[in-house]
Amino acid sequence: MWRFYWAGVLLTLCAVASLVANVAAAQAPQIVDVQATNVTDTSAIITWTTCTPGNSTVNYGNTTSLGSSVSESANVTAHSIALGNLTPATLYYYEVVSAVPGNTTIDNRCGSYYTFTTYQAPVELAGWAWCTDGGAVYQALFHGYRTMVERTGASGSYSLHVAGNLTLVDLGEVVPLDMYGSRVRSLFYLRQEVTGKSATFEGTWINAANSTYYVAATGVVALPNPTGGNLKTARLCFTTLRTPDVAVALTQPGSFVDDLESMVTRFAKFTDSVLDSLVGTGIRATLGGILTKLATVMAGLRGLGTPYVP
Repeated sequence: MWRFYWAGVLLTLCAVASLVANVAAAQAPQIVDVQATNVTDTSAIITWTTCTPGNSTVNYGNTTSLGSSVSESANVTAHSIALGNLTPATLYYYEVVSAVPGNTTIDNRCGSYYTFTTYQAPVELAGWAWCTDGGAVYQALFHGYRTMVERTGASGSYSLHVAGNLTLVDLGEVVPLDMYGSRVRSLFYLRQEVTGKSATFEGTWINAANSTYYVAATGVVALPNPTGGNLKTARLCFTTLRTPDVAVALTQPGSFVDDLESMVTRFAKFTDSVLDSLVGTGIRATLGGILTKLATVMAGLRGLGTPYVP
């Protein structure tokens, strides 16, 4: 009789243990929405989500062997791991890991691993911007990062990616930009097509002296127009930017390519001298007022049903 009693107890304990194991297995972290965000030249933040709170680990490296790891012990569902001391312009592979007692989930994208590429170097630009809903020319600053990948078989031609923030200082407005384009020798073209936040920039990218890059850019950023008014479609911000405090060395003409480089550098120096001479003369408010009136006139002409005015 006691034999049957203890056998029943043992069966009950086994059933409970099995039930506990099944419950624990059901609560194993399910990893979704793995992303690399805030990528710079030397850092990145890896984020993901789990339905069950668990700890966080990122294993990463510049080969699929990985080799480096960063962990956080806190049990969370919204996971975020910061990676630092990375090498600029480098492709990194990574996997994410979350664990609860008795259960560990590793997401390495089915063995192909997640990837991101660090940017090549920071880009710092300063200049001016005028927006169609403002009456003055505003100070503009751009801080971002770039990656450049040389195109196979096209000497001096690169695919260009620039990401960062354009700040209109006087307005206190920050415009995130994530632009792709091309650079051929000294000239570049960048474009961003995002609903409500498109941007186009063109300009020169010169190795000025001592391996210091000089960038001169002009472009238009289109933003939503919250105030309506005469300009109903968007706020257009016409922007001029350049690398501050970098002297452009004049190149000499020679071959066709040398001639082009010489014209670009001389025009860049001329533009710099004009901008420098205007700073502090009160031209900001005057020019802003003139541009505002011209934009209002063009909007009014559209409203009268006249032929298209760009």
